[in-house]
Amino acid sequence: MHRWPALALFLLFACGPADDDYESRARAVLERDGYSDVALTRPADVPDGEYDFTGTREGRRCEGTVQARVSGGTTTSMISEECAE
Repeated sequence: MHRWPALALFLLFACGPADDDYESRARAVLERDGYSDVALTRPADVPDGEYDFTGTREGRRCEGTVQARVSGGTTTSMISEECAE
């Protein structure tokens, strides 16, 4: 019986997504919501999957926070923004 595949799957789920996976999910959330020219920064004191961002939406410059949480293969997200008039 081979136990390596089971161990690899366990480690994948126990460790969760990598930082770059969180970043790509957060970026995808913003792009689906109509943002372009997105720049993400991750402050040191926030949980994985939470980023400050700047971007353009409907011709206006916006800044805010995006959260992308992953659980069981499902991504949930939240965006808090403020855009220039």
